Amino acid sequence: AKKCQIILLKPTSMNAIYHHIQTIGQIFKQVEKAQKCISDIQTQLHLISEKVSEIPENKRKRVARLMGRDSLMTPGINSFQNEYIRAAGGIPHSIDKKGQIIPVTLAEWKNFNPQMIYGCGGDRYLEDTLFQKSGWKDVDAIKQGNIHYFPCELTCRASTQTAYFVTWLSATLYPELFQEKAKKIYPEKIFQTQDVDLSLSFVRTAKIAFSHVNDLVCKTLMIDFKHPQY
Repeated sequence: AKKCQIILLKPTSMNAIYHHIQTIGQIFKQVEKAQKCISDIQTQLHLISEKVSEIPENKRKRVARLMGRDSLMTPGINSFQNEYIRAAGGIPHSIDKKGQIIPVTLAEWKNFNPQMIYGCGGDRYLEDTLFQKSGWKDVDAIKQGNIHYFPCELTCRASTQTAYFVTWLSATLYPELFQEKAKKIYPEKIFQTQDVDLSLSFVRTAKIAFSHVNDLVCKTLMIDFKHPQY
């Protein structure tokens, strides 16, 4: 019987993402597309790095990734999720515990005093339970209602969507960097189009237009009909 080689790809850092994309590109003989994917991620991350570089260290916000159900948990100091926070311009915790998920004591929580908290869908439970208790609720993020939730597919995975999530997180942390005209890096215009084959008799052409809006990439489906549609 022929033996089948099994390859397990489980990136634990942002750099590992690039290596795994290259590996997949080699396996499926799509090396150029894999490199293009890596380049796109790096370009977007560089943009965010440029935007947040003007924020002084003492003005950067402390950010906590919320995890857990019955007790407060967070990614360990060596987790890629803390890399996401730093890439977005935030300050992650410095609790000296390693692992994908670690427990957080009340003393550690109060000492870090996060200014923003984020999690994914199921993490809302703690907001309704633990964060109603004295001590746990007495941090800046909770006092100011600065708690946000994102799709688990973005928060919990080191993937090709890394740059999208870092951008979203950064824009949530520092909306003024993306809203103020003087802070914009890219002009707001279409910079690329991609044809789409809809194979519909009433459609002349269709394409996706890529443009920058507040330095974020916006995709618009543009359809040219052969006749007016009512």
